[in-house]
Amino acid sequence: MVVESRENDPELRDRVQRLLTFLSDLVKARSAPVRVLDQHRGVVSLDEGNLDVGLSADAGAGDVVLRARRVHLEDPPRPPEQMAAYVHGAIDDATVEPTLDPQVPGGVGGFDTWLTEWRAWAAVDRQRRPASQLYTFLQRAVLDLEAQPESVELVLASGLLQLSEAVAGEEVRTHLITQSTLVERHLESGDLLVRLNPDAGPSLEDIEVLTGLEVFDSSSTRNLHESLVTHVASPVDPAAECSSRNGPTAPSPCASTSSTVQRMHRLPTCS
Repeated sequence: MVVESRENDPELRDRVQRLLTFLSDLVKARSAPVRVLDQHRGVVSLDEGNLDVGLSADAGAGDVVLRARRVHLEDPPRPPEQMAAYVHGAIDDATVEPTLDPQVPGGVGGFDTWLTEWRAWAAVDRQRRPASQLYTFLQRAVLDLEAQPESVELVLASGLLQLSEAVAGEEVRTHLITQSTLVERHLESGDLLVRLNPDAGPSLEDIEVLTGLEVFDSSSTRNLHESLVTHVASPVDPAAECSSRNGPTAPSPCASTSSTVQRMHRLPTCS
């Protein structure tokens, strides 16, 4: 009987590499809770533009809670060649209007006509870009989830808690109500559908995130954990607003119901 070595098996090496990455992420998750949104792998706000149009506030476990449509963005109109060198500002940034250099030679004209065209483009771009950014974000999330299913998850979150360093000892700016999600592509339209995990409801991440801060008292949130299970279907359920306003007790907290989709390291679990 001959037993072949799998030392050079690419599939085995890939599994080992993913396991090592998962163990590394596990240690990080246990030792350093993420208390600031920007430290997550990726975050996109659902409160910008008209993204709330694609949200289903009444969605429950297993339902599609967010639909992201593929959006085409147009390039900005180019200024006349002889005037381009005198236009200040990034013309592809629809949030800041370009200006004309006051030192432009007298023979160079056409700025007002071009600016009118640019403003029309900018108005459309400002309306479409949040949806385009959401679609791109979810596309990247699909790739991340496929490459690192053990260590990365996509969550829908709300109940933003903000505490200053003077109050909590360090800055806190994170969402406390989260629910894991799945992403799938609609075959006919190409839209990306975010579906709430059918096996997990919304959860309050106060203990995982705030433990260790002197201002946090876990006993004050027991009722919140219970009400979340019985009264809140998802982080974007209007009932979640009541939960976020009665969040963890701390001096002068700032809480809101802003919603985000986050690519984050999967928190360690026991099974």
